[in-house]
Amino acid sequence: MTEAPTLDKIKKLGQVLTPFEIAEFLVNWAIKSPKDLILEPSCGDGIFLRAAIRRLMELGASPESISKQVYGVEIDSEILEKTKKLLLTEFSFVPTLINADFFDLEPPRGQQTLNNLLTAPKIPRVDVIVGNPPYIRYQSFSGKTREKALRTALEEGVKLPELTASWVPFVIHAEKFLKKDGRLAMVLPSKLLHVGYAKPFRKWLLKKFSNITIISFERRVFPGILEDTVLLLASKSGPYGVRFVEVTDERELSGLDLESSTFVLTRPNPDEKWTKYILPQNLESSLGEILNKVQEKVVLLGELGIVTIGVVTGSNEFFTLTEEEASSWGIEKEYLVPLVSRAEQISGVEITTSDWELIKKLGQKCYLLEVTKPWDELGMGVREYLIKRGDELNVRARYKVRIRKTWYTVPGVRFPDLFMSYMSHEVPKMASNEIVVNERKATSTNTIHQIFLKRKLEPRLLSTLFYNSLTLLSTELVGRFYGGGVLKIEPKEAEKILIPMAEEPKEILDISSKVDRLLRAKRTADAVAIVNEVILEGELGLKPRDVEVIEETWKYLQERRMKKSLG
Repeated sequence: MTEAPTLDKIKKLGQVLTPFEIAEFLVNWAIKSPKDLILEPSCGDGIFLRAAIRRLMELGASPESISKQVYGVEIDSEILEKTKKLLLTEFSFVPTLINADFFDLEPPRGQQTLNNLLTAPKIPRVDVIVGNPPYIRYQSFSGKTREKALRTALEEGVKLPELTASWVPFVIHAEKFLKKDGRLAMVLPSKLLHVGYAKPFRKWLLKKFSNITIISFERRVFPGILEDTVLLLASKSGPYGVRFVEVTDERELSGLDLESSTFVLTRPNPDEKWTKYILPQNLESSLGEILNKVQEKVVLLGELGIVTIGVVTGSNEFFTLTEEEASSWGIEKEYLVPLVSRAEQISGVEITTSDWELIKKLGQKCYLLEVTKPWDELGMGVREYLIKRGDELNVRARYKVRIRKTWYTVPGVRFPDLFMSYMSHEVPKMASNEIVVNERKATSTNTIHQIFLKRKLEPRLLSTLFYNSLTLLSTELVGRFYGGGVLKIEPKEAEKILIPMAEEPKEILDISSKVDRLLRAKRTADAVAIVNEVILEGELGLKPRDVEVIEETWKYLQERRMKKSLG
């Protein structure tokens, strides 16, 4: 039985075990002939190599030829040795296995001659590339490996942004080994569909391959791994376009007919997120017609206000305090700013002083330490806290703290018109900032976004308008989701959220209190229904069936995302 990779290897080398059903499906799709040459560029435990050998045997290839047709590359010598033994036990022979960093290998260039035979690479151009490339987040994807990876992508004309994870340049490099009519079948993060750093990859993908299928799953198929995945089937031949297919889980792959007329070839825009293409076809076409009807009556959130991250303290443990902590240290009130630090603290369309008092009473972080005066002008309580607690937590050694001109002064403390959740489960939240304590409004840490209005607009009007099906649908489309079902919306993405404009603001403000009560009672569906009636049907003039389509599409994407949290 194959051993699961350790947490250290998952993080550093991106090693994750692939279910055999997935490896078998990808291999069976990609390998068409007993003479195909196959490359697995990150072979790990050998699951794809085993599936490839079995497939070639089924097609009539001999063990002698298979050993020369199949190539596996693995950077981890320890796991490669285990894989070699596993393959010998199962098949009595091994394919060509190479212990190397895949980015150090290059395919043959030009015609092979006597002069370059000695320096020729070990791997020829192949018919098929299969596998599950290492997924290393950009924080851990660093050093010489990162430099090589980004350089190899740049050689292909793909300039990758700073946040790029390892899988993107890995797939770009792998394609160099394919023949002109080759096929690539890989497990990739679903980030392919929606993250900003994958945009250049999507453009590259459409340029390099003519016929592409992307298969997504309703449920997570990698136990214990929060990262959501898709299957990429890309061929350099065939009709041009992309099919988007969704199945429940890996067990549904065996009966999947990709040639079915159900799966329509589309020509997606690589600059847009591809999340919308996973919608059922009837919803996608109906939604497009509805959005065309209302395009002049909706605006982007960024037209109404600037969305920024909250305060970056450098050490929330030190710079945010509970009422008890502030009191026990005797910190003077002038250094304490009322604080919102968690999305759960936003429960309605406004967050009030009474809400803040409850946060305080519950023993949650309710203050931000804001100290801007010179040291010799500070009160005794705050000075003692800075010295003793600061030393206890070794705060001055923290990077964000260390680089400040004055280590104890948190920069960028602002007091926004509205707060918006950064990461959400059921729905994102927005609330106007109505907290006033000691004549000071509240701020937030960077777990909460801050919105500063550009127009003369009642903040509570915007936060009430936010809870309609069209706006909540757009949050699913502009945001990105993770395998745990969490919706994450960056500030620039938040500014692309659609907001329907009210010509009669009074009607929205009239229902604001009722919407607030329903949200606080966790009756989100009822709150949304009221706002839909007033703004979508009343102001935008949509028919009830149009609103139903918007609602269905929103719920489809929301439920699909949240299923990922079920494992």
